[in-house]
Amino acid sequence: MKIVMLSFLVFIVACTPKKRQPTGADRALQAYVAAVKQNHPKRAYALLDEALQKRVPYGRFVKKWKRNRKELLFQVEQMGKREPEVKLLYTLKSGEKISLVTQEGAWRVDGAPGLYPTPTSPEQLLELMVHAIDTMDFGLYVSLLSPAYRATVLKALKLKMQELSKARARLKKSGGKTLDTTYITLDIHGTKKILLRRVGYSWVVDSWEILSR
Repeated sequence: MKIVMLSFLVFIVACTPKKRQPTGADRALQAYVAAVKQNHPKRAYALLDEALQKRVPYGRFVKKWKRNRKELLFQVEQMGKREPEVKLLYTLKSGEKISLVTQEGAWRVDGAPGLYPTPTSPEQLLELMVHAIDTMDFGLYVSLLSPAYRATVLKALKLKMQELSKARARLKKSGGKTLDTTYITLDIHGTKKILLRRVGYSWVVDSWEILSR
């Protein structure tokens, strides 16, 4: 069994050009959050992975830092309240993959051969897709996607979760109004909103809107 990838879902490595930082992922994250709050872009940039630094030169990083300052501060507030999640991906000799994630400090198998059926024909694939949707089996659904398309789908869902996290924080700050309907903005510009509606004793997301600017 060979390790082919070790990626932290936080995009930080614990090193700087002049001084070594603590190597724990949580401590690296705390250092990044502190750099943002104290308005030290150079210190924050030094904590980025080298591959990310190549994609985003320091000059461009500083421009984004200044332009998106309010949004950045809001995001690090959310980052600082979460445990870093670490993911390992193993590739077997057969080419099949096993993924593991940390949950509350313990390793768990996130995906492995045999957990989901393997369609051997296009007809069986479509049958399984229909079954996954009918039964709302998200794990089965994503197992039937190609790795590239699966990554695209999961990325979109993660963005939605980040927006929902922002909505929860904004709702808490507003005092949690008890109307039958309430709009929650998802960004500082007010272009993304969700409408929450009370149905009986339960609340549901009624719509997800992106307004043109």
